[in-house]
Amino acid sequence: MSKRKGKVSVAASTTVYIAVIVILIILAAIGFGLYATKSVAPVTSTSVSTVTSVSTTTVPTTVTSSTTATANVTTTVTSTTTTTKTATVTSLPPSDEILLNDSGTLYNNMVITQHYTANYACENTSSVQSLFSGLPGQEQQSTDCEVGVGVVPSGTLPLFVLTPAYAGLSIFGYQPLGATPEGFPTFTYNGTTHVVLTNCPGMGASNPALMCVDHPFLLYSPYFTAVEQHLGIKNGLNVTLSNGQTVHADEGVLFTPAHTHLIATSTGNSSIGWYLVVVLVMDPNIMPNPITGQCQDVVPSNLTDPTANCLTNITSLEHAMTTYDSAVIAANANNPIWQTLNDAFHVGGLQVIVPGLNSPADLMNTSNTNVVLYFSTPNMYPPNPI
Repeated sequence: MSKRKGKVSVAASTTVYIAVIVILIILAAIGFGLYATKSVAPVTSTSVSTVTSVSTTTVPTTVTSSTTATANVTTTVTSTTTTTKTATVTSLPPSDEILLNDSGTLYNNMVITQHYTANYACENTSSVQSLFSGLPGQEQQSTDCEVGVGVVPSGTLPLFVLTPAYAGLSIFGYQPLGATPEGFPTFTYNGTTHVVLTNCPGMGASNPALMCVDHPFLLYSPYFTAVEQHLGIKNGLNVTLSNGQTVHADEGVLFTPAHTHLIATSTGNSSIGWYLVVVLVMDPNIMPNPITGQCQDVVPSNLTDPTANCLTNITSLEHAMTTYDSAVIAANANNPIWQTLNDAFHVGGLQVIVPGLNSPADLMNTSNTNVVLYFSTPNMYPPNPI
């Protein structure tokens, strides 16, 4: 029997697959929020400000008196100076462009809307006990959502969750680890830092305004523990939440990371259940912009067309599962997620890693999580042919 949660939840499992969205540092943040489906990208605007200043100036003045004597008198003159300054600033989308219960999704080289109709469910798995302790008013906060064990409930379709794992620990949205305050990951290469826009920011964001609704707040995986151990973390983490509280998180528990959605089938206005398949994107050249659906060359590659497998359709995802790119090695040399996976599974330069799936033939019938989302895919973004 599935469990619907109106609060944060996560599931534990002993099933061992490949680490999905591996990362550990469970970082601070809270709850759900809204997602900007129209303008997730920062907006560049020009502002003009006029500053009026008042200054006092001493002016020597010559005065001739009636006695024909000439005297020098000091006169104080007040002058007004107006200065116009023009500055280019980057700001978030205005609040009137934030839509409740919606986020974007990629479908057949188009960007369409994912309209949530019910809260998520985490299906038929065991629970992790005592994940958090010390929160006022509650002794523990358990979770029954996980990556590493897969379920495919009857009547559901796959939702591929593209996680920019090449961005390292910033994927969880925690600003001290390199994310923006809104939870978007960042990736630095050759001295240039790129903000990685996604449909849903990481749940560790200090500003939760753009978080996707009806998503698990926390996830559990035994392979997240492997990443923690790679970093020398043996007994979970003490983390400080955005409200200033410090709590303890057990090994293998993390906030849901930033991700972009990809579907193989549109249901239009009909809402159904969608089982999640986590995809770790290791090649920055094939991670699509969630607004435009475009990919760009970010890291030099040995491939003739570095963006050929831009992940805007299922065929590209299938190809990326078996394509090696030198850009992956260059982009992830200092990334503990890739280091852990490569040490354990020798993934090398694979463009994507789909934990628990052995071949592209498994994509449409195998899951690696126990999470189910409920939404429709109305043709209103408006549809944006890529």
